[in-house]
Amino acid sequence: MGESQCLKQVKAEAEKASNSTSTVLIQGESGTGKELFARAIHFHSDRFCGPFIPINCAAIPEQLLESELFGYEEGAFTGARRGGKAGKFELANKGTIFLDEIGDLPLHLQAKLLRVVQENVIEKVGGKDYIPIDVRIIAATHKDLEKKAFEGEFRQDLFYRLNVIPVNIPSLRERKEDIVILVQYLLNKCNKKLGKNIKEISPCALDILKNYQWPGNVRELENTIEYAVNMCRSSEIQVIDLPNRLKNVCKSLNETKFEGITAIKDLERREIEKAIKYFGSSKQAITKAAESLGIGRATLYRKIKEYEINQ
Repeated sequence: MGESQCLKQVKAEAEKASNSTSTVLIQGESGTGKELFARAIHFHSDRFCGPFIPINCAAIPEQLLESELFGYEEGAFTGARRGGKAGKFELANKGTIFLDEIGDLPLHLQAKLLRVVQENVIEKVGGKDYIPIDVRIIAATHKDLEKKAFEGEFRQDLFYRLNVIPVNIPSLRERKEDIVILVQYLLNKCNKKLGKNIKEISPCALDILKNYQWPGNVRELENTIEYAVNMCRSSEIQVIDLPNRLKNVCKSLNETKFEGITAIKDLERREIEKAIKYFGSSKQAITKAAESLGIGRATLYRKIKEYEINQ
């Protein structure tokens, strides 16, 4: 939901991705709607008749994740089901698998996933043969996967294979003009869910929602509206109906006193004085002070003279 320019752009990118068979990497903060976009891409694609199989790579213990993804053969380990078990990739055949929180996938499983992406085959736990599959992969993460790849915490070759079509979902802070639309949509949704008939939200309460930073994004906004609908005893949500964390943030902002603006020259003088006090005033010390300030030594001497700073 939303009409902001940044959301329109990402929806257009997702629509283009739906017309392709390439892997997609959806990145965005927690609560922005990554799975919602993944489902939309699948159901607007040629694979819409096939299964959409989601799996959260961070929610399953590492020792179980391999068998969940790739399945296992009978007798692969103690307690293995007779006849073995199909993994999520097999279940997603002719459809789409959604690998949520891909940044938490262990390194040894990243190697197995790379083979799947490159060769379209899987190997079950305890299996001896490769099984061909036809699955479209959509991965998602709230982490900076490129940074993790360069730091060695994620395989670079796998990152490039997954990041063929990148989709970056903006946070709610980046599209605050959509809050009014989202609030009305969520209000109607919560009315139906809770059997209420709340028609609107007061201007003051709406201002608080607009000015809040929403670290939990749309998910947090939905939870907030549901809380307010539960608390409201009239046909209009008031400030008193909002969660305390929002009211406290608003109160702290209102109580903050304006302390004036410090002139750039005063800031510059203060930092120069700090550097000289720390490094000293010898020729060598002045060189170090200039380096720490990010200016040349001649410039520093000129500013010391200009601001009449005692050495």
